[in-house]
Amino acid sequence: MVGSEETQSLFVRLKAKPATPGVKNLQQEVTKLQTLRTLALPAEALADVLFKVLQLLKRFAHHEDASRMHTHLVPIRYTLLASFVHVRTMEVTDGAIRMTLEVIRRIGAQTEKHLEKTLLQDIKRVTGKVQLLYRIAEAVVKAPDGTIRNVLLPCVKDDPRHMGYLPYGEEERPAKVTKSPKTSGPKPQPKGPEWELGDAMRTLQFYELGILHFCRCMCHAIPLVHIVPYAIRSGLSPTTAASILSAIGVFSFLGRIIWGILADRWGPKPAYVLAVFQQGFMMVWLLGTTHPVMFFLFAFFWGIGYGGAMPPYALFVKG
Repeated sequence: MVGSEETQSLFVRLKAKPATPGVKNLQQEVTKLQTLRTLALPAEALADVLFKVLQLLKRFAHHEDASRMHTHLVPIRYTLLASFVHVRTMEVTDGAIRMTLEVIRRIGAQTEKHLEKTLLQDIKRVTGKVQLLYRIAEAVVKAPDGTIRNVLLPCVKDDPRHMGYLPYGEEERPAKVTKSPKTSGPKPQPKGPEWELGDAMRTLQFYELGILHFCRCMCHAIPLVHIVPYAIRSGLSPTTAASILSAIGVFSFLGRIIWGILADRWGPKPAYVLAVFQQGFMMVWLLGTTHPVMFFLFAFFWGIGYGGAMPPYALFVKG
């Protein structure tokens, strides 16, 4: 049947090949898949038929038009349509997954270009970058065979006190006013406290960071271990379920860059809390999910939060 505003029948639209990857074409493929699934063809009805036979019957039905399909006997017509719907559902599902991955890859490429542009703008705004580069170049010329740790790191400001900040967990102490006889000579430079393991274990921050690190690792490990079995139980093939886990690892690299930049701008603690909140929100998204596209969207956003929680955590633990 063709509607008054349609130029193609539903049967022709179901046979159409997927267009170039894009959000609009992806929506069309998802609509096509939903149409095929609304037919509610039981999978066990064709379980005993060889897949090669189903493909042969599907190709035969593919070359038929709707009017010619009605000329066949009822058993032949329903057999051809059932084979077409069964095989075409698997093809459209695979095509929608490939198109989703390509759309996500393009989004990642555009985001990476934007991040590179932002990083260059941040480098231009760094104060004293010329002097810093001059000190690094001078150190390399003096010791060309040295290591980065021994030659370059001393040239870069690494202690928060050198930049006018206090490390996290250290409170500003009021200066003691003492009278001392005037002496000639250079004044001693103040140094920060030198911590040993025993000193650190007597502070509350030591145990807070330990508990935070344990909880963070557990919240990361549980979804990574169970996402593949959960996807398979939700109706996805083992190959598609494994692809979801691989996509999480790929998008985690993007999350490290994004949340690392945000941690420099907003501070490590707010960036860390937001990255962990992003992971928790996507766990709610995963409840009841059965569609492959929804699983890959979960992998995209949860993977960014998974990778993004690491740079801020390293920053405030270092402090």
